Amino acid sequence: MSDYPQLTIRLPAATKAKLSTLSLLTANPIWRIIERAVDVYVQNLPEPERSRLGEIAERLVRGDWPVTSHWEAYRSLLKKSRQRKTDIKAPVETQR
Repeated sequence: MSDYPQLTIRLPAATKAKLSTLSLLTANPIWRIIERAVDVYVQNLPEPERSRLGEIAERLVRGDWPVTSHWEAYRSLLKKSRQRKTDIKAPVETQR
């Protein structure tokens, strides 16, 4: 566990209290509760989103995705998607 990446987040007090209480009642560390909650969340995503998430997450784990925030990743994917559409639809200009 000590070699896991570290994450710092701000939570509403009620959410933090629930996490702490769950940790106490289940005798599990908070990181494990969050890990399980994320797994359940992902399992309930529609297949296209689950598939996309899996591809990007695997690249992040391999260090093959230099993005540091989800907003940057989203913008990057959106830009590539738009560029592909433009490349496909762009008329070929001819010189006269």
